[in-house]
Amino acid sequence: MWKNLISGSALCIAISAAPVIAQEQTETETPKEPEIGQPYLGSNELDWDVVCLKTEKENDPCEMRQLILDQNKDPMIEITLERLSGQQGAVAGATVVVPLETILTVPLVLSVDGAKGKQYPFTFCNAVGCIARIGLSETDVNAMKKGKTAELSLSHLSVPDNLIRIPISLNGFTAAYDKTTVTEVGD
Repeated sequence: MWKNLISGSALCIAISAAPVIAQEQTETETPKEPEIGQPYLGSNELDWDVVCLKTEKENDPCEMRQLILDQNKDPMIEITLERLSGQQGAVAGATVVVPLETILTVPLVLSVDGAKGKQYPFTFCNAVGCIARIGLSETDVNAMKKGKTAELSLSHLSVPDNLIRIPISLNGFTAAYDKTTVTEVGD
């Protein structure tokens, strides 16, 4: 997977954390309503999707997501972001899933439009990939709303002496963020 970004061995990862499955439909079929507990695509805002979870409540909770594909259209990185309430200093939380064999002792770095990046530790790895949980301040979110491109930097076993830099589009970020629901502390 990294061969198009750097020289090194090709990797394969399947991002499957809470997938949104597109249902094939013919012109005569009526779209199926998701069942309670199922995720569904609430809307697409350019390069960001708003993914909601069907509940019995009047308004379903929604978060935003971007899946970054390599040049072969294989999943490489998944970013999921939700708005938070009651978190001291953090107005949003992001979960970033990167490929296995990421070097965990080198923190994930997030920067916007070339500004100095912030470092975030990885939390754990599972069969899907390695996960970093990121708290975003109001300043961080505003930078992303105004920005054009973010960049994630990480270190990988295939090229341990070089940081891998992955561009993240911010096209549609504000519209998607405005459509996410606020998650209460303890939810």
